Amino acid sequence: MEIWPGWNSTTKNGVKVLVTPAGKVFRKEDIDPNPDRFNQTELARAMGISTAAIRDRISRGTLPEYDGFTAAGRGYWMAGTVKHLIGGENKQ
Repeated sequence: MEIWPGWNSTTKNGVKVLVTPAGKVFRKEDIDPNPDRFNQTELARAMGISTAAIRDRISRGTLPEYDGFTAAGRGYWMAGTVKHLIGGENKQ
């Protein structure tokens, strides 16, 4: 079944998956059920800076503490926590 142009839904090893036009497979747990949260990569992209800059800010303590952690142990911020950082006014 085609979801978006070129994307397909199928079953792989008994698990429903989405397949991109390039063949990349996404399982249910790969898709963030909460789009209002940001991991380091997503926050860097939203701020227009590198992930290295995010890591540097974390080590300097100039970013808010994480709001929580995923099951895999990766930290995330809720949109409300970092909204003041997004939009260009705080790029460095």
